[in-house]
Amino acid sequence: MATTHRGARLLGALVLMVALSVVIFWVIGFLPWVLAGFTLRVPEAHGSGEGLAGVRLAVPLVVGRLPELVASALLGGVLAGSVPIAFPRVPRLLGLVVTGATVLASATVVLVASRHSLELHASAQFAGTPRVIEGLVLAAVCATSLGLVLGLLATVRHGLVAPAAGLAAAALPTWLTSLAHPGTVSGRSPGLQVLVVAAAALLVGLLVSVHRTRWSALLWPLGFALAWCGTPLAAASVDVAARLSPGNTVSLGALAQYATRAAVHAAGPGGQPWLPWALVALAGGGWLLRGRRKPGPGPATDRGSGPKAAPASTGSRKTHGDTPQKTLNLSQKVDGITTAPLACSSHAGHRRGPGKGLWDANAGEVPGGGARRRAGDAAGRRGAGGLAGHVHAGGQRLPEQAEERRP
Repeated sequence: MATTHRGARLLGALVLMVALSVVIFWVIGFLPWVLAGFTLRVPEAHGSGEGLAGVRLAVPLVVGRLPELVASALLGGVLAGSVPIAFPRVPRLLGLVVTGATVLASATVVLVASRHSLELHASAQFAGTPRVIEGLVLAAVCATSLGLVLGLLATVRHGLVAPAAGLAAAALPTWLTSLAHPGTVSGRSPGLQVLVVAAAALLVGLLVSVHRTRWSALLWPLGFALAWCGTPLAAASVDVAARLSPGNTVSLGALAQYATRAAVHAAGPGGQPWLPWALVALAGGGWLLRGRRKPGPGPATDRGSGPKAAPASTGSRKTHGDTPQKTLNLSQKVDGITTAPLACSSHAGHRRGPGKGLWDANAGEVPGGGARRRAGDAAGRRGAGGLAGHVHAGGQRLPEQAEERRP
Protein backbone atom coordinates (compact mmCIF):
# COMPACT_ATOMS: atom_id res chain seq x y z
CA MET A 1 0.00 0.00 0.00
CA ALA A 2 2.81 2.40 0.91
CA THR A 3 4.65 1.51 -2.30
CA THR A 4 1.56 2.25 -4.39
CA HIS A 5 1.06 5.59 -2.65
CA ARG A 6 4.73 6.52 -3.19
CA GLY A 7 4.49 5.58 -6.87
CA ALA A 8 1.38 7.72 -7.32
CA ARG A 9 3.11 10.71 -5.73
CA LEU A 10 6.14 10.25 -7.99
CA LEU A 11 3.92 10.03 -11.08
CA GLY A 12 2.10 13.21 -10.08
CA ALA A 13 5.40 15.02 -9.57
CA LEU A 14 6.62 13.94 -13.01
CA VAL A 15 3.42 15.11 -14.69
CA LEU A 16 3.73 18.48 -12.98
CA MET A 17 7.40 18.67 -13.99
CA VAL A 18 6.50 18.07 -17.64
CA ALA A 19 3.76 20.71 -17.63
CA LEU A 20 5.98 23.25 -15.87
CA SER A 21 8.84 22.67 -18.32
CA VAL A 22 6.57 23.28 -21.31
CA VAL A 23 5.06 26.44 -19.82
CA ILE A 24 8.43 27.91 -18.81
CA PHE A 25 10.12 27.17 -22.13
CA TRP A 26 7.38 28.31 -24.44
CA VAL A 27 5.25 30.84 -22.52
CA ILE A 28 7.94 32.44 -20.34
CA GLY A 29 10.82 32.07 -22.76
CA PHE A 30 8.89 33.47 -25.73
CA LEU A 31 6.78 35.89 -23.68
CA PRO A 32 7.39 38.90 -25.99
CA TRP A 33 6.04 36.89 -28.92
CA VAL A 34 3.14 35.53 -26.85
CA LEU A 35 2.09 39.04 -25.80
CA ALA A 36 2.27 40.13 -29.44
CA GLY A 37 -0.43 37.58 -30.25
CA PHE A 38 1.85 35.09 -32.06
CA THR A 39 1.83 37.28 -35.15
CA LEU A 40 3.64 40.19 -36.75
CA ARG A 41 2.33 43.70 -36.64
CA VAL A 42 1.16 45.22 -39.91
CA PRO A 43 4.25 47.49 -40.34
CA GLU A 44 6.47 44.40 -39.98
CA ALA A 45 4.71 42.47 -42.74
CA HIS A 46 7.05 43.91 -45.35
CA GLY A 47 10.53 43.07 -46.51
CA SER A 48 11.65 39.89 -44.79
CA GLY A 49 8.17 39.48 -43.26
CA GLU A 50 6.24 40.00 -46.47
CA GLY A 51 3.16 37.84 -46.75
CA LEU A 52 2.99 37.11 -43.00
CA ALA A 53 0.33 39.67 -42.07
CA GLY A 54 -2.19 37.88 -39.86
CA VAL A 55 -0.29 34.59 -39.95
CA ARG A 56 0.08 33.04 -36.50
CA LEU A 57 3.37 31.33 -35.68
CA ALA A 58 4.21 29.40 -32.51
CA VAL A 59 7.66 31.03 -32.39
CA PRO A 60 8.98 34.03 -34.37
CA LEU A 61 10.62 32.26 -37.33
CA VAL A 62 11.05 35.58 -39.08
CA VAL A 63 14.33 37.15 -40.14
CA GLY A 64 13.39 40.51 -38.64
CA ARG A 65 12.82 38.81 -35.27
CA LEU A 66 16.10 36.86 -35.25
CA PRO A 67 17.55 38.60 -32.14
CA GLU A 68 14.32 37.95 -30.25
CA LEU A 69 14.25 34.32 -31.43
CA VAL A 70 17.78 33.61 -30.18
CA ALA A 71 17.34 35.43 -26.85
CA SER A 72 14.00 33.74 -26.13
CA ALA A 73 15.38 30.30 -26.94
CA LEU A 74 18.40 30.85 -24.67
CA LEU A 75 16.39 32.16 -21.74
CA GLY A 76 13.65 29.56 -22.12
CA GLY A 77 16.19 26.74 -22.24
CA VAL A 78 18.01 27.92 -19.10
CA LEU A 79 14.85 28.44 -17.07
CA ALA A 80 13.18 25.22 -18.19
CA GLY A 81 16.36 23.24 -17.58
CA SER A 82 16.36 24.43 -13.96
CA VAL A 83 12.91 22.98 -13.26
CA PRO A 84 14.24 19.87 -11.37
CA ILE A 85 15.36 22.19 -8.56
CA ALA A 86 11.69 22.58 -7.61
CA PHE A 87 11.26 18.79 -7.26
CA PRO A 88 13.84 17.59 -4.71
CA ARG A 89 11.97 14.33 -4.03
CA VAL A 90 12.22 13.18 -7.65
CA PRO A 91 15.41 11.17 -8.32
CA ARG A 92 17.99 13.45 -9.85
CA LEU A 93 18.74 11.40 -12.95
CA LEU A 94 15.06 10.82 -13.64
CA GLY A 95 14.33 14.54 -13.29
CA LEU A 96 17.15 15.47 -15.66
CA VAL A 97 16.00 12.99 -18.31
CA VAL A 98 12.33 13.99 -18.09
CA THR A 99 13.06 17.72 -18.19
CA GLY A 100 15.54 17.48 -21.05
CA ALA A 101 13.25 15.29 -23.14
CA THR A 102 10.29 17.57 -22.47
CA VAL A 103 12.10 20.75 -23.51
CA LEU A 104 13.52 19.18 -26.66
CA ALA A 105 10.12 17.77 -27.59
CA SER A 106 8.48 21.16 -26.98
CA ALA A 107 11.05 22.93 -29.14
CA THR A 108 10.56 20.40 -31.92
CA VAL A 109 6.77 20.79 -31.86
CA VAL A 110 6.73 24.59 -31.93
CA LEU A 111 9.40 24.79 -34.64
CA VAL A 112 7.67 22.24 -36.86
CA ALA A 113 4.33 23.99 -36.41
CA SER A 114 5.82 27.38 -37.26
CA ARG A 115 7.60 26.03 -40.31
CA HIS A 116 4.39 24.44 -41.55
CA SER A 117 2.58 27.77 -41.22
CA LEU A 118 5.33 29.55 -43.16
CA GLU A 119 5.31 27.02 -45.95
CA LEU A 120 1.51 27.19 -46.13
CA HIS A 121 1.03 30.98 -46.20
CA ALA A 122 4.32 32.43 -47.47
CA SER A 123 5.79 29.83 -49.78
CA ALA A 124 6.12 32.35 -52.62
CA GLN A 125 7.63 35.10 -50.48
CA PHE A 126 11.10 35.56 -49.01
CA ALA A 127 9.95 34.48 -45.52
CA GLY A 128 8.94 31.07 -46.88
CA THR A 129 12.25 30.33 -48.63
CA PRO A 130 13.56 26.95 -47.41
CA ARG A 131 17.06 28.31 -47.00
CA VAL A 132 15.86 31.12 -44.73
CA ILE A 133 13.61 28.83 -42.71
CA GLU A 134 16.36 26.26 -42.20
CA GLY A 135 18.77 28.94 -40.99
CA LEU A 136 16.26 30.25 -38.45
CA VAL A 137 15.41 26.75 -37.23
CA LEU A 138 19.11 25.95 -36.79
CA ALA A 139 19.67 29.12 -34.77
CA ALA A 140 16.70 28.32 -32.52
CA VAL A 141 17.82 24.70 -31.97
CA CYS A 142 21.40 25.70 -31.09
CA ALA A 143 20.25 28.40 -28.66
CA THR A 144 17.72 26.08 -26.99
CA SER A 145 20.26 23.26 -26.63
CA LEU A 146 22.91 25.52 -25.11
CA GLY A 147 20.48 27.02 -22.61
CA LEU A 148 19.06 23.60 -21.71
CA VAL A 149 22.47 22.05 -21.05
CA LEU A 150 23.57 24.85 -18.74
CA GLY A 151 20.21 24.85 -16.96
CA LEU A 152 20.38 21.09 -16.31
CA LEU A 153 23.97 21.34 -15.08
CA ALA A 154 22.90 24.04 -12.62
CA THR A 155 20.54 21.52 -10.99
CA VAL A 156 23.33 18.97 -10.51
CA ARG A 157 25.70 21.16 -8.47
CA HIS A 158 25.43 24.61 -6.93
CA GLY A 159 28.77 25.69 -8.36
CA LEU A 160 27.46 25.29 -11.92
CA VAL A 161 24.82 27.97 -11.39
CA ALA A 162 27.31 30.69 -12.38
CA PRO A 163 27.55 29.76 -16.11
CA ALA A 164 23.76 29.35 -16.32
CA ALA A 165 23.26 32.76 -14.70
CA GLY A 166 25.78 34.28 -17.12
CA LEU A 167 23.90 32.91 -20.13
CA ALA A 168 20.57 34.14 -18.76
CA ALA A 169 22.09 37.58 -18.16
CA ALA A 170 23.32 37.58 -21.76
CA ALA A 171 19.81 36.92 -23.09
CA LEU A 172 17.93 39.26 -20.76
CA PRO A 173 18.78 42.63 -22.43
CA THR A 174 17.41 41.61 -25.83
CA TRP A 175 14.47 39.78 -24.22
CA LEU A 176 13.49 42.79 -22.11
CA THR A 177 13.90 45.16 -25.04
CA SER A 178 11.62 42.97 -27.17
CA LEU A 179 9.13 42.87 -24.32
CA ALA A 180 9.05 46.65 -23.95
CA HIS A 181 9.29 47.54 -27.66
CA PRO A 182 7.94 44.63 -29.74
CA GLY A 183 9.01 44.59 -33.35
CA THR A 184 11.68 47.28 -33.00
CA VAL A 185 14.49 45.31 -31.37
CA SER A 186 16.56 45.33 -34.56
CA GLY A 187 17.03 49.08 -34.33
CA ARG A 188 17.69 49.31 -30.60
CA SER A 189 20.73 48.65 -28.43
CA PRO A 190 20.41 47.55 -24.79
CA GLY A 191 19.97 50.50 -22.46
CA LEU A 192 21.63 50.99 -19.10
CA GLN A 193 18.47 50.08 -17.16
CA VAL A 194 18.18 46.77 -19.01
CA LEU A 195 21.83 45.96 -18.35
CA VAL A 196 21.36 46.71 -14.65
CA VAL A 197 18.57 44.13 -14.47
CA ALA A 198 20.75 41.59 -16.26
CA ALA A 199 23.67 42.35 -13.93
CA ALA A 200 21.41 41.86 -10.90
CA ALA A 201 20.36 38.45 -12.22
CA LEU A 202 24.02 37.53 -12.71
CA LEU A 203 24.89 38.62 -9.18
CA VAL A 204 22.15 36.46 -7.69
CA GLY A 205 23.40 33.48 -9.65
CA LEU A 206 27.00 34.04 -8.55
CA LEU A 207 26.06 34.24 -4.88
CA VAL A 208 23.94 31.09 -5.14
CA SER A 209 26.85 29.24 -6.75
CA VAL A 210 29.05 29.74 -3.65
CA HIS A 211 26.31 28.79 -1.21
CA ARG A 212 28.02 25.54 -0.13
CA THR A 213 31.64 25.86 -1.22
CA ARG A 214 33.69 28.91 -2.13
CA TRP A 215 35.74 26.92 -4.64
CA SER A 216 32.81 27.39 -7.00
CA ALA A 217 33.98 30.98 -7.46
CA LEU A 218 36.53 29.58 -9.92
CA LEU A 219 33.66 29.41 -12.46
CA TRP A 220 32.77 33.07 -11.99
CA PRO A 221 34.98 34.23 -14.91
CA LEU A 222 33.01 31.92 -17.22
CA GLY A 223 29.75 33.46 -15.98
CA PHE A 224 31.10 36.98 -16.57
CA ALA A 225 32.32 36.03 -20.06
CA LEU A 226 28.94 34.61 -21.05
CA ALA A 227 27.12 37.66 -19.70
CA TRP A 228 29.50 40.01 -21.53
CA CYS A 229 28.86 38.13 -24.80
CA GLY A 230 25.16 39.01 -24.71
CA THR A 231 25.60 42.36 -26.45
CA PRO A 232 27.97 41.04 -29.17
CA LEU A 233 25.55 38.18 -29.87
CA ALA A 234 22.66 40.62 -30.23
CA ALA A 235 24.76 42.87 -32.48
CA ALA A 236 25.66 39.94 -34.74
CA SER A 237 22.04 38.79 -35.04
CA VAL A 238 20.88 42.34 -35.81
CA ASP A 239 23.51 42.61 -38.54
CA VAL A 240 22.43 39.31 -40.08
CA ALA A 241 18.76 40.31 -39.96
CA ALA A 242 19.54 43.60 -41.67
CA ARG A 243 21.46 41.97 -44.52
CA LEU A 244 18.88 39.25 -45.19
CA SER A 245 16.12 40.79 -47.27
CA PRO A 246 14.36 40.05 -50.56
CA GLY A 247 16.64 40.74 -53.51
CA ASN A 248 19.79 40.92 -51.38
CA THR A 249 21.87 37.90 -52.25
CA VAL A 250 24.61 37.37 -49.69
CA SER A 251 26.68 34.23 -49.46
CA LEU A 252 26.87 32.32 -46.21
CA GLY A 253 30.60 33.02 -45.81
CA ALA A 254 30.16 36.76 -46.29
CA LEU A 255 27.25 36.77 -43.89
CA ALA A 256 29.34 35.04 -41.20
CA GLN A 257 32.18 37.50 -41.78
CA TYR A 258 29.90 40.50 -41.35
CA ALA A 259 28.35 39.01 -38.20
CA THR A 260 31.77 38.30 -36.68
CA ARG A 261 32.92 41.84 -37.37
CA ALA A 262 29.82 43.29 -35.69
CA ALA A 263 30.25 41.01 -32.67
CA VAL A 264 33.93 41.91 -32.21
CA HIS A 265 33.12 45.61 -32.38
CA ALA A 266 30.37 45.24 -29.77
CA ALA A 267 32.62 43.19 -27.49
CA GLY A 268 35.12 46.04 -27.11
CA PRO A 269 35.19 48.40 -24.12
CA GLY A 270 33.06 50.96 -25.96
CA GLY A 271 30.54 48.44 -27.22
CA GLN A 272 28.46 48.35 -24.04
CA PRO A 273 28.41 49.97 -20.58
CA TRP A 274 30.88 48.26 -18.28
CA LEU A 275 29.70 49.84 -15.03
CA PRO A 276 26.97 47.24 -14.18
CA TRP A 277 29.39 44.33 -14.62
CA ALA A 278 32.08 46.12 -12.58
CA LEU A 279 29.60 46.59 -9.74
CA VAL A 280 28.72 42.89 -9.90
CA ALA A 281 32.42 41.98 -9.68
CA LEU A 282 32.93 44.28 -6.66
CA ALA A 283 29.85 42.96 -4.88
CA GLY A 284 30.81 39.34 -5.50
CA GLY A 285 34.39 39.91 -4.36
CA GLY A 286 33.18 41.65 -1.22
CA TRP A 287 30.90 38.72 -0.45
CA LEU A 288 33.79 36.28 -0.73
CA LEU A 289 36.13 38.40 1.40
CA ARG A 290 33.46 38.84 4.06
CA GLY A 291 33.42 35.09 4.69
CA ARG A 292 37.23 34.94 4.94
CA ARG A 293 37.62 37.49 7.74
CA LYS A 294 38.97 36.03 10.94
CA PRO A 295 37.13 37.06 14.11
CA GLY A 296 39.24 39.34 16.25
CA PRO A 297 39.62 39.20 20.05
CA GLY A 298 36.54 40.18 21.99
CA PRO A 299 36.38 43.42 23.97
CA ALA A 300 38.08 43.36 27.34
CA THR A 301 35.70 43.29 30.29
CA ASP A 302 35.99 46.02 32.88
CA ARG A 303 36.59 45.30 36.50
CA GLY A 304 33.44 44.40 38.29
CA SER A 305 31.42 44.13 35.07
CA GLY A 306 31.23 40.37 34.97
CA PRO A 307 32.90 37.15 35.92
CA LYS A 308 36.56 37.01 35.03
CA ALA A 309 38.68 34.00 35.75
CA ALA A 310 42.16 34.72 37.08
CA PRO A 311 45.09 32.61 35.93
CA ALA A 312 45.91 29.70 38.09
CA SER A 313 49.08 30.10 40.15
CA THR A 314 51.14 27.50 41.81
CA GLY A 315 53.34 27.96 44.79
CA SER A 316 55.19 25.92 47.37
CA ARG A 317 55.39 26.22 51.10
CA LYS A 318 57.06 24.33 53.90
CA THR A 319 55.01 22.35 56.36
CA HIS A 320 55.77 20.13 59.34
CA GLY A 321 58.36 17.52 58.62
CA ASP A 322 60.11 19.58 55.93
CA THR A 323 57.98 17.90 53.25
CA PRO A 324 57.39 20.19 50.26
CA GLN A 325 53.73 20.82 49.70
CA LYS A 326 52.45 22.12 46.38
CA THR A 327 49.36 24.25 46.57
CA LEU A 328 47.07 25.08 43.63
CA ASN A 329 45.35 28.40 44.32
CA LEU A 330 42.16 29.00 42.34
CA SER A 331 40.75 32.46 42.79
CA GLN A 332 37.68 33.89 41.13
CA LYS A 333 36.36 37.42 40.96
CA VAL A 334 32.58 37.73 40.76
CA ASP A 335 31.02 41.20 40.74
CA GLY A 336 34.15 42.75 42.21
CA ILE A 337 34.31 40.36 45.20
CA THR A 338 37.37 38.15 45.38
CA THR A 339 36.87 34.84 47.12
CA ALA A 340 39.67 33.24 49.04
CA PRO A 341 41.57 30.50 47.26
CA LEU A 342 40.71 26.88 47.83
CA ALA A 343 43.91 25.06 48.72
CA CYS A 344 44.27 21.58 47.33
CA SER A 345 47.54 20.05 48.36
CA SER A 346 49.41 16.95 47.31
CA HIS A 347 52.56 15.53 48.87
CA ALA A 348 55.44 13.96 47.05
CA GLY A 349 55.98 10.27 47.56
CA HIS A 350 52.45 9.78 49.02
CA ARG A 351 53.88 10.28 52.55
CA ARG A 352 51.59 11.69 55.18
CA GLY A 353 52.16 13.13 58.51
CA PRO A 354 50.34 15.28 61.00
CA GLY A 355 48.96 18.44 59.50
CA LYS A 356 49.56 17.51 55.85
CA GLY A 357 46.02 18.15 54.66
CA LEU A 358 42.95 16.03 54.11
CA TRP A 359 43.09 15.30 50.37
CA ASP A 360 45.81 13.51 48.46
CA ALA A 361 45.56 14.00 44.73
CA ASN A 362 47.14 10.62 44.06
CA ALA A 363 45.13 8.67 46.59
CA GLY A 364 42.79 7.19 44.00
CA GLU A 365 45.58 6.21 41.64
CA VAL A 366 47.38 3.63 43.77
CA PRO A 367 46.11 0.52 45.50
CA GLY A 368 44.74 1.32 48.91
CA GLY A 369 44.48 5.00 48.17
CA GLY A 370 41.15 5.32 50.01
CA ALA A 371 42.52 3.69 53.13
CA ARG A 372 45.58 5.93 53.06
CA ARG A 373 43.39 8.97 52.75
CA ARG A 374 41.24 8.02 55.70
CA ALA A 375 44.29 7.19 57.84
CA GLY A 376 45.92 10.48 56.93
CA ASP A 377 42.74 12.36 57.78
CA ALA A 378 42.57 10.76 61.20
CA ALA A 379 46.24 11.49 61.85
CA GLY A 380 45.80 15.06 60.71
CA ARG A 381 42.87 15.61 63.05
CA ARG A 382 44.82 14.19 66.03
CA GLY A 383 48.06 16.07 65.38
CA ALA A 384 48.89 19.69 65.74
CA GLY A 385 47.69 21.73 62.83
CA GLY A 386 45.38 18.91 61.76
CA LEU A 387 42.89 21.35 60.47
CA ALA A 388 45.28 22.74 57.89
CA GLY A 389 43.26 21.07 55.12
CA HIS A 390 39.86 22.20 56.41
CA VAL A 391 38.45 25.21 54.63
CA HIS A 392 35.40 27.28 55.02
CA ALA A 393 32.59 26.96 52.48
CA GLY A 394 33.71 30.27 51.00
CA GLY A 395 37.33 29.12 50.82
CA GLN A 396 38.63 30.88 54.02
CA ARG A 397 40.49 29.06 56.77
CA LEU A 398 39.09 29.20 60.31
CA PRO A 399 42.13 29.55 62.59
CA GLU A 400 40.00 29.99 65.72
CA GLN A 401 38.45 26.55 65.25
CA ALA A 402 41.90 25.08 64.81
CA GLU A 403 43.02 26.66 68.11
CA GLU A 404 40.01 25.27 69.98
CA ARG A 405 40.61 21.70 68.80
CA ARG A 406 44.35 21.78 69.32
CA PRO A 407 45.34 19.76 72.50
